[in-house]
Amino acid sequence: MQDWYKKIFFIPIFIFLISITSVLGIPPFESQTATGINILELRIPQTEFIKQNEDVQLNILVFNKTTGLVMDNTAIGCFLDLYNRTGHHRTRTPFNYDGTDFELDIGGGNFSIIGRYGYIVFCNSTTLGGFIAGSFEVTKTGLEDITTVQNNEDEYFLYFVFILAVLILIAAFYKQDHNLASISGMLQIILGGYIIIAGFSTISNNLSNGIGIILIAVGFYILLRSNLENI
Repeated sequence: MQDWYKKIFFIPIFIFLISITSVLGIPPFESQTATGINILELRIPQTEFIKQNEDVQLNILVFNKTTGLVMDNTAIGCFLDLYNRTGHHRTRTPFNYDGTDFELDIGGGNFSIIGRYGYIVFCNSTTLGGFIAGSFEVTKTGLEDITTVQNNEDEYFLYFVFILAVLILIAAFYKQDHNLASISGMLQIILGGYIIIAGFSTISNNLSNGIGIILIAVGFYILLRSNLENI
């Protein structure tokens, strides 16, 4: 394996790891509830999608898991922790009690940015406690956004092209085939240009532009070097 191949080999892998880390670095909460003894059981409406900037009223019922009795505000207090799409804590707000269940009005300003949000609702007494955690999607319509599905498909295709370029480059290393190296370089240039124009996943424009520029530079270097050595 030639020295310039060795130097360039790990750069696409490094870019791939950066992009994966950026996209998956702050996953939404998985749905979960408290288990064990002395537990309060919380029942909350399962909402997958919320309309952007729309006010939301959240209502929950709380039970003593051992006795099955409904709890009220004379025995417990309940709170909502809301997290934005980047995983940062937005607010902690106490629930009101309306005589039947615990309720909380959440202003639409908390949902001004489209994306996936996480939440934790927890209730406590002096001897009992319980929580429920999950996530929901904020969309323009309050329904599943078909553009999100399309964006996911586009993202998978970008990963496929990138992995294909890396595999071709690996094959070029071991076969000492400059033509294969040239193909890998061209794929990386095209991929980098697309990322700069269209962006990549939910990462910032600056980061996606940086990834695109690096891919173009690496692809151009591979293409130029392989063509020069093939003369």
